[in-house]
Amino acid sequence: MQAGRFWQLFQPGWDGKEMGARGQGRKATPCAMPDSWPPPPDVCEGPMMHNSSSVILFDIDGVLIDTRASYAAAIVWSAQRQVARAHAGLALGSDAFSSWRLRGIKEAGGFNNDWLASAALALLGPLPEARARGVLAALRAEGGGWATLCGMLGSSEPTPSVSPMTELVRDFQWAYLGEDLFHRLHPNECHPSEASPGFIGRETLLVGDAALHDLAQQATLGIVTGRPRAEAAWALANHGIARYFDVVVTHDCVEEGRSAGGAGKPSPWPLLEAMRRLRAREGRDFSLVCYVGDLPDDITAGRAAGARAWGVVSENSSLEALNNAGAERVFGTAREALGALRELLHSDQIA
Repeated sequence: MQAGRFWQLFQPGWDGKEMGARGQGRKATPCAMPDSWPPPPDVCEGPMMHNSSSVILFDIDGVLIDTRASYAAAIVWSAQRQVARAHAGLALGSDAFSSWRLRGIKEAGGFNNDWLASAALALLGPLPEARARGVLAALRAEGGGWATLCGMLGSSEPTPSVSPMTELVRDFQWAYLGEDLFHRLHPNECHPSEASPGFIGRETLLVGDAALHDLAQQATLGIVTGRPRAEAAWALANHGIARYFDVVVTHDCVEEGRSAGGAGKPSPWPLLEAMRRLRAREGRDFSLVCYVGDLPDDITAGRAAGARAWGVVSENSSLEALNNAGAERVFGTAREALGALRELLHSDQIA
């Protein structure tokens, strides 16, 4: 895909030079969105770059982009406000929204969607440490999931939703997107009274542009993410790496495919959808498919889709959790994973 081609889909005449200068591991800053924002449904689809027989699919968060200061922060921010509404005046422990609780939620499975993770943290936050750890252990043993957690705690909290938008989701989107993007993506929604932190501007690349460029010469690259389409498009364009990916499957794709069995990770549906699109455009199958993610849900989805499932340890998952999920290989950093992918593509392991 030519540099800037992805962004041209947003705004005719855009040459991509400003975006192309990014993606070198420097701190990202929010960019102004074109008037056509949010993107149309096919904005994340580019022309095939080559006829490679190998496909490498990536999750975004925790693999390509560091979201510890963005999505993780938005989860805590929105969970805190949810608890304040539900338990006004309740004295909480100092660890009510600590990282071990969020990691336990993510490792339990079924919380790839960060709105669900935020709602889960809001339920666990008021619990004393001993009980919270017990609930997380039982949740993990039961396979995780929002319905299971609600059943354990006797909660009737509604499932977080963007349409209609629940209060928790509104808080999350406001905190994450910042004022400008929030109003562009949710023009009919009222926003919370607090100033928006705009955590999206704190995201940084975990991999080098040169490493992705090298990998894209050897394989067809794609994205399978739980991000909404607009947020995925923003991240890939703002960090200057959009041009490397030939297919992007997002939360919106799952929602649009519900009538045809669409479901988010840990279901294999998003990965199978990515491969369906690539096969339809290329008219052939592929000899190697590998998916790289940072959560047990990613590993479960990858294996169920018949892909080689590789894990990257992140703030939301441990080496043990990824191994227990059945990862073929686990890496300490995303850069290590990309190095191993280059070796894999050069090796005799490709059938």
